[in-house]
This record gives sequence, structure tokens and C-alpha cells, in this order.
Amino acid sequence: MRKSIWMFVLALSACALMMATGASAKEKPVPQPFKTTVHSPQGINGNNGSISAREGDERRKGSNEDYLWAKEHLRKSRRSFVEVIDRWLEMYNTANVSKADKIFTPDFVPHFPAVQLVGVVDRASYLAKAVNPGALNTHIVLDDFFGVADEMVGRFTITATWPPNKPYTNTAIVFFRFEDGRIAEEWWEADFMGVLEQAGQLPPTRPAFAYVWSPPSPVKGYPSGAGQNASLACRSVQAANAVNFPLWASMISADYVNHDPVAWYATDRATEAAFMQFMFTAFPDQRFTIEDIVASRDRVALRLTITGTQLGKFGALPATGRQVHWSGMAIFRIADGKIVEGWWSEDVLDLMQQLTAP
Repeated sequence: MRKSIWMFVLALSACALMMATGASAKEKPVPQPFKTTVHSPQGINGNNGSISAREGDERRKGSNEDYLWAKEHLRKSRRSFVEVIDRWLEMYNTANVSKADKIFTPDFVPHFPAVQLVGVVDRASYLAKAVNPGALNTHIVLDDFFGVADEMVGRFTITATWPPNKPYTNTAIVFFRFEDGRIAEEWWEADFMGVLEQAGQLPPTRPAFAYVWSPPSPVKGYPSGAGQNASLACRSVQAANAVNFPLWASMISADYVNHDPVAWYATDRATEAAFMQFMFTAFPDQRFTIEDIVASRDRVALRLTITGTQLGKFGALPATGRQVHWSGMAIFRIADGKIVEGWWSEDVLDLMQQLTAP
């Protein structure tokens, strides 16, 4: 069974390699290193996306001891991670770092977008600046939490007050890597531009309701295996890089619901396709590079780097010819072999600063 899991991981790594080299669906990728992490609880349970559920059941009968050990290990790991995240939330919501040793490893490393929390590079600076950033009445709510092995992904809603009296709402996606039952690394993506707009530091670019996650989709369906879902997410990004919108649309449910506080008007498949066209018109060579993939149950999380050259008008900003790069994260929910829901968080503030810098 372990051999089948490794075959599954290698297959997904090949998909990620195609993304990294920019190959189209008809091109053969050029072999080169590409760092990605693919986690699959369905791989442990026998249905890793490359075999049927019946085949998985048959394999489990032949290796029941391995299966039971892996299932119990996974169950304990998830419970342990949830307990740590509960402490993490309590730390933020009370601004009390006294339990930090139970939450973070000594050599914990935080990763924030380029223009957010400058100087936060280790545990000490994280506890000093991130947990106590100067905002008042900070409260973080966990909206979603999933993953497997040593990596988990959380989606959050954050409310606080910008001194002296400007309340705001922030949305965030965070990747967590665990070691020995504690958080060893965090990668953050949050709507910091939205925070500055609500605080009156920047002119608003959207209506007041667009600073929060939009309501979830009611669409249900068969979730498939984590391996199949990760492959679908990978291929959808590959189609976007190839500016092949018909191929991209074939992977997206007709009932697709998009949640993107920045592109708040892109709410379904048609308007998301229009937003993608707008971005590729402004940045014709725009490319998404997948840095990390976490797949669990019916959801897939991607950590992304986006690059491009502004050769077209971007909102009110005329073409600058500047090459830019920014970070982003996405969570996709899959049902019946289609992406039915997506949540996005991108460092648009960093993008705008690069485009408007003297």
C-alpha cells in the first residue's frame, strides 16, 4: 500500500512539474526541479485517486495492519493539530503569549507577504509584532481547517479596530507546518489592502460588504479522492496559464461560487472568467506557479506565486511595462469532478506598490 501512495505522490509531482515549466496540455514538460508538497488522507485510506474505492477496500484487506496503524496515526495527528490551533486562536484573541512554547517550536519561522509586518522573521519578532500588531479588540474566527500529515490549512475571518476607532474586517488563509506537535512554519496571505481602506489610510476600491467572505455555496456532490482533486486543481491552473478559458471552464461547475474580497464582483464562473481575461489583458504573460499543494477530503489548497509584465491598462493605471510578482493562496472545493467553490487571498497591496513606485 505504501508503494501505491508514493506512486500517487510522484504522479502529482509530475503534474506540478508541468505547471512549473509552463507547458501546455499538448506539450511535453522539460524535466527540472520543482518543490511541491502533496498530502492525501485518501492515499493513506486506500482510495488515493488513482484506484477505485473497491480496489482500495481489497488492498486494505491485504494490508490491514498498515491501514489501521496509518488511520489511527492520522486521527491522532488531526486531533493534536486542532488542539494547537485552539491555543493559537486563544493566543491571538487574548494577546497572551504565555503558552507560546506549547504552540510553536523554538526555531519557528513565519512567512508574511512582502509589505506586511516587515521584520517579522522569527518567533520572537512574530510574538512581538504579529500577535500584538497595535490593533484593538482583535478577534480571529476559524472558518475552515483541513489537511493531513504535517501540514494544515486554515481560513479565517479577523475583526479588529484600527486606532483610535476604525473597525475593520480582514480575511486570511494560512498554511501551517507542524513538527513534534507544534507549529514550525506559517505562511500568511491576508487582505491588508482592505484593512487600510477600511481604516481610511487608502481610498476604498469596493463596497462595504466586500471585505468579508461571501456566503458559502449550497451545492453538494461526490468529493472524489484527494489525488484526483489535487490533479484537477493543478490542471485548472495550467489551463489558466495557457490562457485556455474553454479548457478552464470545463473543469469548473456551472454552479461555481467564487469568494474573493478583492475581486468581489467575480462571483460565479462567467464573472470569474471575465476577471481572468481582465488580468491577462493587463498582464499578457501572467503565470501562476504552485509552491505548495495540500489536498484533503473535498478541498485543495494552493500556495501560489504570480508573475507578469503590465503591458495593458490595469484599472485606472496605464501600462507601465514593469515586471511584477506577488503571492496568493486559493482553496478549492470539488464535487462530482468539478470545482464548485473557490476562496482567494492575494497580496494586491504589494502588486500595487510595485506598479506605482517612483
